[in-house]
Amino acid sequence: MSFTILVAITIALAIISQLYCAKKVISTIKQLFPSIYGRKTKIGITVFLIIFNVYFILFILFWIRVTFSASSYPLQNSFTFNFLVVYPTFMIFLITLQIGLFLLLFDIIKLVFLPLYLSKKEIWKSLEAKIILVLVVFFMIYVPVRIIVDYNVFPVKKVDYKKQSLPEEMNDFKILFISDIHADQFTNENRLGRFIDKVNLNKPDLVLIAGDLITKGNSYINMSAEFLGRIKSNYGIYTCIGDHDHWVYREDRRRSVREITQALKKYGIPMLDNQNLTLNVRSSKLLLTFVTNTYAERITPGMLNELTQNDGKSDNLRILITHQPSNFVINRAVEEKYDLMLAGHTHGGQITFLFPFINLTPTYIETKYVKGAFRLKDTLLYVTRGLGMSVIPLRYNSSPEIVVFTLKRT
Repeated sequence: MSFTILVAITIALAIISQLYCAKKVISTIKQLFPSIYGRKTKIGITVFLIIFNVYFILFILFWIRVTFSASSYPLQNSFTFNFLVVYPTFMIFLITLQIGLFLLLFDIIKLVFLPLYLSKKEIWKSLEAKIILVLVVFFMIYVPVRIIVDYNVFPVKKVDYKKQSLPEEMNDFKILFISDIHADQFTNENRLGRFIDKVNLNKPDLVLIAGDLITKGNSYINMSAEFLGRIKSNYGIYTCIGDHDHWVYREDRRRSVREITQALKKYGIPMLDNQNLTLNVRSSKLLLTFVTNTYAERITPGMLNELTQNDGKSDNLRILITHQPSNFVINRAVEEKYDLMLAGHTHGGQITFLFPFINLTPTYIETKYVKGAFRLKDTLLYVTRGLGMSVIPLRYNSSPEIVVFTLKRT
């Protein structure tokens, strides 16, 4: 799906959901509060919707220009602009979409049970109005609170990885996995500093990163590298290349990767591009395979096969690290019996809507491996929720994540 079509769909959904919610809210006010319902109420809501939607479209166009430009706009880094304009705009968008999903579900239920609904129409209309009022009040509180929580908390997911043939000297070895740092005006020094402090509290033996160290432009390269350099790890810190690591300079992607690689090198952090690395953990061997799998650059099947070929190697543990959890890389990791495959990119479904029996996120359009652990034969695939944001500067029902694997001999 092209980006232009995606933007058009987003704007259409925003307008439709607001009109749909407005119609339901007006009906609810009329049903429950007839004394305050009148022509002025209806006109007021209509005028607000017109102004907001015109503003929303103009804002989205401005946001696209900012997001896909290498330069920095003064308003983009303004706390006042972000607090008074950026966050409220996206919050209203998310609130209306979230409420609209439930209202649509209720309308579908009404259609299914239409004869019953028509036989008790007045009773059901009163009940529906009360439910809508509760939904509106709940989500107007829940959505902003959840966004604030998802920005400020950094949960640690602890996973025991058990392997029968694991050498005794690798027992209790701790591998910490993070991804999608997205250093920018939203993941700033304060947020990144708190995140790194949480990483160090876990005292990792090895740290692996699945790319996307910045969001865009060259303003935050050194900041991201410096904070990652503060991580304390006995066996080092290593990262693969992510999508946004190509987009420092959109017209020169090689320069983008080169500058990030050089910045990380100052702090002893290698960024590895389709490379194998063997770490000696005492007398045991840990193989790390770094695969470059991004929108800008995908590894060829031939190179992937060559890079991951086992060839009877005597590695005690094999880990594949890549940015995007694409099926062809996953299938190869499973075929070659990697113990772990680690990926990021999805942000755990950065925007995830509450819905009965399932959480809905646009990320499912791209992959079914949105977040968490997936056991695929002998391989454990883990897709982390990462830290930062892209496109929309908010997280909703997708907290950041630090993953700690503790190796266990069984």
